[in-house]
Amino acid sequence: MGEQAEQEFMSYVPNDDNRKFTELYSVQRLNSSYIANDSQVCISTIQRLYSILKGSELDEKAEEDNPNERKFQPKEIPPVEYDTKMPIEFFDFVVIDECHRSIYNLWKQVLEYYDAFEIGLTATPDMRTVAYFDQNLVSEYSHEMAVADGVNVGYDVFVIDSKITRHGAKFAKGDYLQVREGSPVK
Repeated sequence: MGEQAEQEFMSYVPNDDNRKFTELYSVQRLNSSYIANDSQVCISTIQRLYSILKGSELDEKAEEDNPNERKFQPKEIPPVEYDTKMPIEFFDFVVIDECHRSIYNLWKQVLEYYDAFEIGLTATPDMRTVAYFDQNLVSEYSHEMAVADGVNVGYDVFVIDSKITRHGAKFAKGDYLQVREGSPVK
């Protein structure tokens, strides 16, 4: 997601200027704990910010892992502590993409560490997400609006009536089902 955000910043041209965003502002995607002094926009995963606050380096592959989605959570979540290299006022605001996944459990303490405005983006908010932002829903862009604008593709739902959809199916331990060209094979 960090790479995608960086590409968007690199190609974005504001309406009031013919220069690209990255020509107007210094944008840095964090690949390590180093943050350039002249960075005006930092792009980071929340995993990377957590590791910076914990004083450790993070392998890029670990950025794809979301501990909030693991089946077994640790009983004690190691807290983040004040970091003089990244004080609480380090950011003016934090944009949280896919915020429905990033504002709970382990990551919540990272967001609460900073004294910054938070802007949450998600296509799938639920009541917890809206509650986290104190019911402050600034903009809503429905699927229907996105289809009308050509951003999303519409869909049709087809309900297929079969013996399995009506009654279910049972598999014995060790059985598996492989489907090839529409024909089940055991």
